[in-house]
Amino acid sequence: MATDKTTASNGAEMKFPGVEAIKELAALGVKATDATVVPIVTKGLGEGLPDIVPAIFDRNAQALRSLKALIEEQRLMPARRTGAAAMQTLSGFYRLVSRHKDEHSAIFVDMNWSAPKFVAVIDYHEQGDGHAARNLAHRIEYAFPMSEPWKAWVGINGKPLGQGMFAEFIEDHIAEISGPTDPERQAYERQFSTRIADPFEVMTLSRGLAVSVDAKVGRAVTLQSGEGEIVFEEVHRDGAGAKLTVPGLFMLSLPVFFRGANVRLPVRLRYRVKDGNLIWIVQLWRPDEFVTAAVERDRDAVAAETGLPVYEGAPEGDNDDEDDLD
Repeated sequence: MATDKTTASNGAEMKFPGVEAIKELAALGVKATDATVVPIVTKGLGEGLPDIVPAIFDRNAQALRSLKALIEEQRLMPARRTGAAAMQTLSGFYRLVSRHKDEHSAIFVDMNWSAPKFVAVIDYHEQGDGHAARNLAHRIEYAFPMSEPWKAWVGINGKPLGQGMFAEFIEDHIAEISGPTDPERQAYERQFSTRIADPFEVMTLSRGLAVSVDAKVGRAVTLQSGEGEIVFEEVHRDGAGAKLTVPGLFMLSLPVFFRGANVRLPVRLRYRVKDGNLIWIVQLWRPDEFVTAAVERDRDAVAAETGLPVYEGAPEGDNDDEDDLD
């Protein structure tokens, strides 16, 4: 080993390792503890992998560590489009889908009538030869927000209502009651064996009920027409008071979805007398069928507007919380 020389005060010669040798030893020590970038060849191991993956070999820990997090910290823009845009209108949904779609994009529709939903997967798996897998991470959703009038009618559907509450509800929602068309009158009056009322008759009924809210029912009968006839007793004296005719059926015309087209459906009106008081029940006729028909119309419109396939169901990844069957 090379040495440097110096002379002591007594004239004796002293020797110690040279500076260059010290530097060499120090360099070897650093090299022994330094991290080293190691290229890992992944070519041919499967689709979606780069040819080479760089990693750090930590000599102290004797372990490989990923460089991905370090590199991602320096990224100036996202590696790919991810996330789900939530649209409030159907037209907004298909406009945004048309902006981002490519030849492999696909749309799924949940046909559950109580909570229908469109999900467009922009980066859906490729079709055709090869069928390359993609990330399914860029989505556009439209959850069919229900209109306020629809929510109000569904809210009282099949529930018993007191006379005052029922009369107030009808008066607040009279704009959603529609006169029947001739085909509707012929079909539904025959089907339900009762007469369909027009909006004026329903309003007259609600106001008569509001006036008689404190009166007892003297008589309630069903007429040959299928309508009901209710006679109220006067509160302060005997004898017949107000007489009201109750239709067995009326028509609604209202949007099911926010800013959607109107849907027409029949409503059955029933009542019962309990301890001299009236209990009312409004029964929407098969609302699931009318909502499903509206969703199907929108499904066809979206397919036509976007030019993409539309599938009934949910895309992969939406059911990850379900238990595995393996």
